[in-house]
Amino acid sequence: MRTPDDIYDEWLVLRCQSGDSQAFAILVQRWQPRLLRLAMRLLNEEAEAEDVVQSTWVVAIGKIGSIKDPGAFRPWLFRIAANKCADLIRGRQVRRRREKHLDVGSFSGGSYDSKPPAIGKADHLLELREALRDLDSDKREILKLHYLKGMSIEQIARSLSLPTGTVKSRLYYARQKLRQIIEGEKHE
Repeated sequence: MRTPDDIYDEWLVLRCQSGDSQAFAILVQRWQPRLLRLAMRLLNEEAEAEDVVQSTWVVAIGKIGSIKDPGAFRPWLFRIAANKCADLIRGRQVRRRREKHLDVGSFSGGSYDSKPPAIGKADHLLELREALRDLDSDKREILKLHYLKGMSIEQIARSLSLPTGTVKSRLYYARQKLRQIIEGEKHE
């Protein structure tokens, strides 16, 4: 059974689809607190929740015209927010895995897709960060793109407008240089 609030939201959606920006502002005012509660429940981090809600509204304003059934606005909006939260959670997991690999990974210099240099235990992460700072910016950047951002060789090649062979070579030499820096510090 539709409530007066449901009917009001449907009317606002129809007005938005007709180009009424004030109707969209009213929808934001009505739904912002509920979206924030959802994002907080899923993310448990206020700043991230606010960012997710903001990006949800950006998507909503761009796609509100595609809603065929204005009565479906609420589930449509919440699905966008939930998907944004899921994307953020997946990103957190990828970063944690990358950091873990940087922390305890093993290094085999012969493979282009090998794990990052091993430096021992978690308390040596600072040593790795310092070694990364000692690298040239181009070597540091290619390592960050591959290991911290999780980009494949092909993705890095596209983003830097380089051939994949060049990216593989640069990644290989960046790993070698990082290994030399770390091993040099251990022998001092």
